[in-house]
Amino acid sequence: MSDERTLDLLAAKIKELRELDKTDGINLSTEIARLEKKLEALRKELYANLSDWERVKIARHPKRPYSLDYIREVFTDFY
Repeated sequence: MSDERTLDLLAAKIKELRELDKTDGINLSTEIARLEKKLEALRKELYANLSDWERVKIARHPKRPYSLDYIREVFTDFY
């Protein structure tokens, strides 16, 4: 399983546990916190040792934010 897929699965599990925490009234905060720490550690490990080409691929990702995305969030009357 790829590292990115592992990150996605872990993030989905955290989201699922948050929903259970809200709806069922089960206190899962310690488990959620543990998984969030694990997710952050895995993310740091994954992105710490990128090759030059992997950095280029991330920088050119089609879903990356563009300058207009930031401008829309910062300013209210920008056209």
